[in-house]
Order: sequence, then structure tokens, then C-alpha cells
Amino acid sequence: MKRASSSTSTSLADLDRQDRSHRLFKKRLADHVVTEHDLDAPALLINLVNELDGPAVEWDEQRNCYGLKARQHYKRGALVTTYGGAQSVTEISGDYVAKGGVYVDGRIGFKLSQKGRWINESDRERTTINVTLGLNVRAAQDIAQGEWLFADYGPDYQRTY
Repeated sequence: MKRASSSTSTSLADLDRQDRSHRLFKKRLADHVVTEHDLDAPALLINLVNELDGPAVEWDEQRNCYGLKARQHYKRGALVTTYGGAQSVTEISGDYVAKGGVYVDGRIGFKLSQKGRWINESDRERTTINVTLGLNVRAAQDIAQGEWLFADYGPDYQRTY
């Protein structure tokens, strides 16, 4: 007889209730894979993401959406964060897809530590680009602490602005 597998996933609410001083809390938090259900609690999701090291997810009043802001100085070429989500070797499209040898759909399926999916495109002309998208998001130029992070989503990105 087959034994039923038990789910070991932890909800965002469960993570939020955990003892933050516990030595494994940050690891559990960083490794949590975001599900469709987690997107129903955006404030909690963002609060927990921001407990981790790396850039901060903040509301961008100018763009009227969340974006990613540097919490430290990054030198050109430095690893800023990673981009996670469902990976595919065949072409896929969507608002949160990063391309770079493999297509990564960062809408869901990313770990909380993989903050690349929060990076916005600067503008229609793509004039302000300070990071390169891919599985590893790197500084395309020196980035000051407090600066918004912007990437070039490419010519095929369906812009709605």
C-alpha cells in the first residue's frame, strides 16, 4: 500500500508566527517558495521578503506598483539578487518572465530570497537600466544605496504604459 505523502510547505502566515530569533528562521524564510495562495496576502509577502538581506521591495508612487530598491551600494558587475520561478527552455511570455539562456516565470514558484521578479522596467525607451536580468541579477553600473533597480525587459515585452 502506498503511503500518502505529507506536505511540508509552510504558509506565509505560519512563517510570520515563527520565532524570528530561532537560528533557522531566516533559512526557512529565504527558502519559502511562493504559491498562488501567497499572492492573496501581498502586504505579508512583502514584509517577509524585506526581512531578508538584499534589496527592499517598496511601493513606487511614480509607477503605482511595487519595485526593488537597493539597500546598499553595488559595484558594476556585483550580484544584486537572483531571479526565481518556473523555468522553461522553450519560450514563454508574461509580465514576470526573465530571459537569459532559460525562461523564468517569476509570478509564482520563486523563493522569497529571489527578489528579481520585483524589478521594474524604467520607461518605454528603456533609458535607465542599472541591472541585467537573468538567473543572477547583476549591477550593469554602480548603484547607490536607495536607488531604484531597473532592467531592460527587451523589445518583445508587452508594455501597457
